[in-house]
Amino acid sequence: MSRRWGWALALLLPVLCAAAFRRALPASMAAGENTDFATFYSPVAHRILAGDGITTESGAVAMRAPPGYPLLLAAALAVGGAAGFSDARSMDLLTFLCIGLSSLLLYLFARDLFSGWLALAPSLAYATYPLGLWLTRQPSSEVPFTTLLFACAWLAWRLTRGERPHWALAAVLGALAGAAMLVRPIGVFMPLVLGALVLLLAAKWPARTRALAAAAIVAASALVIAPWEVHVSRAAGRFVLLSDGGVPSMRDGLTFAVNASKGRAPIWVPDGVRTVMISFLAQYDQLDSYGAIARAGAKEFAAHPGGMIGLAALKLARAWYGTDSQRLDRYILLLQLFYIAALAWAMRMAWRAGGERRRLAIIAGAFLLYFWGMSVLALPLVRYMVPAIGLAFLVLPAAVERHRLA
Repeated sequence: MSRRWGWALALLLPVLCAAAFRRALPASMAAGENTDFATFYSPVAHRILAGDGITTESGAVAMRAPPGYPLLLAAALAVGGAAGFSDARSMDLLTFLCIGLSSLLLYLFARDLFSGWLALAPSLAYATYPLGLWLTRQPSSEVPFTTLLFACAWLAWRLTRGERPHWALAAVLGALAGAAMLVRPIGVFMPLVLGALVLLLAAKWPARTRALAAAAIVAASALVIAPWEVHVSRAAGRFVLLSDGGVPSMRDGLTFAVNASKGRAPIWVPDGVRTVMISFLAQYDQLDSYGAIARAGAKEFAAHPGGMIGLAALKLARAWYGTDSQRLDRYILLLQLFYIAALAWAMRMAWRAGGERRRLAIIAGAFLLYFWGMSVLALPLVRYMVPAIGLAFLVLPAAVERHRLA
């Protein structure tokens, strides 16, 4: 397969698959269960276009989520409006552009290790992954965030393969990590993950050089988010880390099975877990800060250690299949078991192959663990894991390659 065909297929495959998925999806399923777009992202984007800044309808600073996605939407609406497109078409074009670029990044990444059709395998897996397609049925901040995540992973790969550090590349990597943080707050510790990967994988560099490169990545990301941090913290009268959505999400993650006000389908949980969830729900309004949540968690662990351990285990599992509505969980679990088994096998094969393939497994595994941990800290939803799973598709060719050699 020629390089030109590889580029074309990598770009077009996910777009065609997403378009076909949308056409095949019943109208009743086309609207998402998550209302963040209609209630927050779209209104803020239109206020940006109107010259009102990153604000809510009341005129207050819009801090429920970072400003990256509303700014991207506003740019897409401005460009699409100038071209005569409707708002819906403009946002669709942003979605298709992002998924095409994400797939291309996977191909460029895989091409460093695998040849021919094997280099295209991660893009094909990404283009046909049902949960990834599900996120494209409507505008979603996960889609551009995935593009930024893949770009960060690829640049980290390129940076750490060099005989010596490329400081401009480290700065760009940090800036992209900062941009990812501004699109989705789950990326808040991504610069630290990238810095740790540099310390671990750039073995050819002196230890001091590795430490400086890791620090440069963190510093560049801090510079990118600094203007927003100053602005939002001044508006709130307190320090705000990216957004004020972290505490509500963590609080929701402690009560999701017993909080009837959220409109979720009932699910079974062990009695001990239900007991601690009911206790957290009883003090829901008092859990208004990270410190309050930590204190309540410590108190609950002292009173019901088994229930707290069970809650942690439940969240660890649900991060791979849980939904906000809790209505499709069992079906997603069955689907995910196939993908988890395939990725676990491919990771094992890549690790056993050693060398560059092991380095690839380390990068993919590091981000899987990071997003798994962040999802467990908050409300455990599988959509938080989808970007990292897409990145982990990079190891799939290693399993096929190993099978051929065997």
